[in-house]
Amino acid sequence: MAKITIDDKEIEYSGTPNLIDLAKENGIDIPHFCYHPALSVSGNCRMCLVEVGTPVRNRETGAIEKDPEGKDVVNFMPKPQPGCYQTPADGMVIKTQTDRIVSARKAVLEFILANHPLDCPVCDQAGECVLQDYSYQYGFQESRFSEHKRVYDKNEISDVITPEMNRCIHCDRCGRFTEEIAGDLAFSRTWRGNRTELATLPGEKIKHNYQGNMVDICPVGALTLTDFRFKQRVWFLRYGPSICTTCGKGCNTVVWYKNEDIYRIKPRLNKEVNSYWMCDQGRLNYSYLNKGRKRSHSVKGNKVDVQEAVVSAAEILKRASSVGVLASANESLESCFALSRFFREVVPSSNIDFRIDEAQMNDNRKVRDGELLWAYDPYPNSNGARKAGLLPAAGGMTAKDLLQQPEKLDVLVVFADDKLLAKPDVQTKIGKARQLILFSFLETPWDLQADVAFAIKAHTESAGTFINIDGISQQFEPVLQLESAAQETWRILNSLAEKFGKGFGYTSIQAARMAIQ
Repeated sequence: MAKITIDDKEIEYSGTPNLIDLAKENGIDIPHFCYHPALSVSGNCRMCLVEVGTPVRNRETGAIEKDPEGKDVVNFMPKPQPGCYQTPADGMVIKTQTDRIVSARKAVLEFILANHPLDCPVCDQAGECVLQDYSYQYGFQESRFSEHKRVYDKNEISDVITPEMNRCIHCDRCGRFTEEIAGDLAFSRTWRGNRTELATLPGEKIKHNYQGNMVDICPVGALTLTDFRFKQRVWFLRYGPSICTTCGKGCNTVVWYKNEDIYRIKPRLNKEVNSYWMCDQGRLNYSYLNKGRKRSHSVKGNKVDVQEAVVSAAEILKRASSVGVLASANESLESCFALSRFFREVVPSSNIDFRIDEAQMNDNRKVRDGELLWAYDPYPNSNGARKAGLLPAAGGMTAKDLLQQPEKLDVLVVFADDKLLAKPDVQTKIGKARQLILFSFLETPWDLQADVAFAIKAHTESAGTFINIDGISQQFEPVLQLESAAQETWRILNSLAEKFGKGFGYTSIQAARMAIQ
């Protein structure tokens, strides 16, 4: 393997990594603004300046020359070089913290701060701003800039982003993202020199479905997410990893919350699934998790504990001669297998189906036309539901049949989710069921009439597995917990099976996973 020395630390590497990434992987931080691993190298901020040298070799023998102390003699370039433009070469020597480099960074930062407003107390980027961090490391207590700061007109550029362009440091990450990743030319640098401005065409707005990523990669507070603007200071929030459930792509996310409320969702790096990005449809689709949550179980509209609800549901199912199950691909793989097992082994039924949407009926596993990540299938686990066998047996009723004629069955079991509840024609149809057993993490129009209504946990409060449209299996863990009696679906189904003397022995998510075939 090739070797490079960074700050006297010898590092082995393979391939052609970027110097900034290679250094970061080995615990060495090279400050930067404009560089991003997923974008083309711009090299305009000059914050990543480093000293670059190569060992001096004897022209006759080719051996590396040594100084009197036995160390390699290194010939450094006469001027500091931008680290983002450096492709490591075997034997290269890099210095990132010499007096010369620190002085250069201070000079670069002084120029960047010359026009930057001192509005950190009201800036949404405060607490996450690398300009704040670098100012602390390389900045000055007093500015030598006495002229008037540059000021831009405030223009409406988007329905998703609120700009504060006076803070812009012209790293051009947003412009490169728009062109290279979103495949759009709606936002780019205009004018030149001190008049340079990131802007849209006059009277136009950014319309692509990935605008929130422009906010994520902005190193300062020039682009703010309108949905999150002035809602919370980030140091008051907690966060945890999760999976987006807006579509079948299953983008990896970070959920930011305080107490029981989610305030924003950001993408999490997974190069196999979503890289560094996520679509605005998934990013902004979280409000349903903050309101209308079902927190208690009920029988005929009366609040009961889970055991009483289980007993009531078991009695209904024991008396029933025909049962239909409207399943949900919003459920985890573990819950889907528990559901399949219950209605195959415990209360046999041929009328099981999860295919609520047309994309599920057609087994459409594609990303929408013109989209990078947003899939046609609106459910995160259709592949998992299909793998679990949540499909009607020969002669069994499909999801469409169950919705059209629920009165044909003694009992209808419905797994309600935000997608099902968003369909306006479903309410009346499900209300026709003779007897209704309901599983939902949201309050529904049928809670009062349901014979039994179970409160279940959403994906943000439970552990499980989703299989996305590409067949990639992804596990997730609980991020936050609500004050509620809700339980995981697989746990409730295990309790129901025990009432029939056929319990599955699911005492933990690990046990439920072990049972998956």
